[in-house]
Amino acid sequence: EVAAARDFVTTHRGAVGCRARTRLAEAERHLGLARGARDLRTMRSETGHADSLARQARALAEHDVGTYGTRYDPGTPPPTRALGGALLGGIILAGLLPARFGGGATRGRLAAG
Repeated sequence: EVAAARDFVTTHRGAVGCRARTRLAEAERHLGLARGARDLRTMRSETGHADSLARQARALAEHDVGTYGTRYDPGTPPPTRALGGALLGGIILAGLLPARFGGGATRGRLAAG
């Protein structure tokens, strides 16, 4: 379970959030404890914790990947409002600033204006 979750998170690293990564890190920690256990009971217990956390990590990561690109941060304006502002700003600024197309003609317009 841990290896599968790790592979999924690594493959989709750009879309996976911190909750899935934290669960995966905990799963790996418990797996390390299981490998270092001196008795069978501790090994089984830690392995169970690792598997459970890995399943949670995978589920969270799959959710993150499924919703990637559709996230909306309340701290930023919706794309339509941002686009409207950009268009309005472009219209207003177009009347105030000379056109710039590059090349020698632009230098001449800027020097004259």
